[in-house]
Amino acid sequence: MKSMLSKRRPSPSMVVALVALFVALGGSAYAATQINGSSIKKNSIPGNRIKNGSVTGKQVNAGSLGTVPKATDATNATNATSATNATNATNATNATELNGLTANHYLRSDTCDVGGLRGYGYFTPLTIGATPGTSGVSETLNCSGGSVTAQLLSAGNVDVTFSGYPGGFALCQPGYQNIGAVQPAQVACTVNEVAAGEWRVRLYDASGTDLNEPFILLLF
Repeated sequence: MKSMLSKRRPSPSMVVALVALFVALGGSAYAATQINGSSIKKNSIPGNRIKNGSVTGKQVNAGSLGTVPKATDATNATNATSATNATNATNATNATELNGLTANHYLRSDTCDVGGLRGYGYFTPLTIGATPGTSGVSETLNCSGGSVTAQLLSAGNVDVTFSGYPGGFALCQPGYQNIGAVQPAQVACTVNEVAAGEWRVRLYDASGTDLNEPFILLLF
């Protein structure tokens, strides 16, 4: 009987194999039931072991991320948005103006804003009548849209009226309308504002003699 029991006793290698089997089965069961987030060592799982799409923005702290390549362009785009806001900035506003005046101040227009050319006319005293009228008056602009008339008071003295003009600065220039024409020699021209929109023009030579010479009146 002893000999038969001894023959059925497991060999040492069989014992080792059975022990290894029991340990393996027990370890898998432990892993399946005991491993959780607290059991995983930090920084122990590489990115290529995480399933694609399993990590979303909800799990990511955006403040911990650096600038990605395209984010540089996006930063510039933010600055470009600020550049759009620069439309309201002082320099950007002045870019649409010249010395604080808009473009219409430097155009022939019906605006009476201060700062631009607001009226002009070419006058020929020899054909201007003794009563206010448009005879001898040409090439005119009145920002108010009113008429431009002239009256010859005496030789070399003309009263010019820009109807509805609010008043301002006037410049008188003796000379013919055509630039290529012979200009009168030594002719002076003075202008004084009599009332809003009305100017007294005088033309005279070096000796002070009044002359009926053509002139241009510019209003600012």
